[in-house]
Amino acid sequence: MEDGSVADARDLLLRSRAREEGGEKEEKEEAPPKSSSGGCCGPKKGDDVDGEPPSSKTNKRKKLASISLPIDAVAAKSLKPEDAAAAVVVPAYRIPEGLSAYDAGPETVAAIKALVEAAGTVVWNGPAGVFEISPFGAGTRAIATALAELFGKVETIVGGGHSVAAVNEVPGLADKFGHVSTGGGASLELLEGRELPGVVALDEGAGLAGVCD
Repeated sequence: MEDGSVADARDLLLRSRAREEGGEKEEKEEAPPKSSSGGCCGPKKGDDVDGEPPSSKTNKRKKLASISLPIDAVAAKSLKPEDAAAAVVVPAYRIPEGLSAYDAGPETVAAIKALVEAAGTVVWNGPAGVFEISPFGAGTRAIATALAELFGKVETIVGGGHSVAAVNEVPGLADKFGHVSTGGGASLELLEGRELPGVVALDEGAGLAGVCD
C-alpha cells in the first residue's frame, strides 16, 4: 500500500457519497457552455474552459465523483495450480482468512457491464485480476468482451501493458476499441493534464510546439 493511499481513498469515498446523496440535484443543473480555447492540445492547467473560476470547477467535479466498489471476488489460498483449482467466489467485503482475491466475481462483472453500457466514454486501466493464471482471467476477459461489444456506441480507451495483453488474448478484439495504448501510467498522467516529455518532443519535431502555446 502506498503512503497516503488510505487518506486518498477516504477522500474519494466521501466525494462519492456526496455524489450519491446530492447527485440528482447536480445532474439537473444546466451545464455551462464550453469554450474552444483549448486548441489542439486541449485546455492547459488553470484554464477557465467553461466560464467558471478553476476553484469553482474543481469543487463541482468533487461533488460529481462516484465510486463503485466490487461486490464479489474469486479467491484462493495462492496462485499455485492446486490452490487455483480450488478457487471460490466470496463477497468482496468478507474474504475468508487465508484466502486472497485474484479476480472479479460474476456479480462485480455484471455491475461493471451495466456501468459501461450507460457511459459515454470508458477509460480502462488495469485488468480485473491475475488474468495470466487460470481461472483468474475470466473477469478480465468478460469485461474486455463487454467493452468490445459497445464499439461504435461508446468511446473505449485501453491503457496499460497488462490491459492490452488481456485484450489481445482474443484475436481481433483490439480492433473493436477506440484507442489501445501500452502506456498505462503515462495515459493516466495525460488525463490528469500533466506535460509528458515524449509528447512535447513529438510536437516539437512536427513543428506544432507553437500552435498550442
